[in-house]
Amino acid sequence: MPKKFSINPKAQAAREKEVEKKESAKIKKKQKEEEEYWKETDKNVISKQERQRQKEQEEETKRKKQEEKKMLYESEMNAIESSMNININ
Repeated sequence: MPKKFSINPKAQAAREKEVEKKESAKIKKKQKEEEEYWKETDKNVISKQERQRQKEQEEETKRKKQEEKKMLYESEMNAIESSMNININ
């Protein structure tokens, strides 16, 4: 009588989990290698990018200040107009 071969479900699940873990590690390693390959290492390029970021931040803060000044100006003008309207009536 031939022996019936059965698969232990816990062992099978453990094997599948191990394979997934190895594949995941391979993918992460490959991504890390690719990031290292494309990482900029030239000091001149890095400093240029940093200057550009600083310039953008300065422009953004300047724009925000201008908007804030405009809002304050408009609110003061509205207050002046309303006070003039009260005095006329």
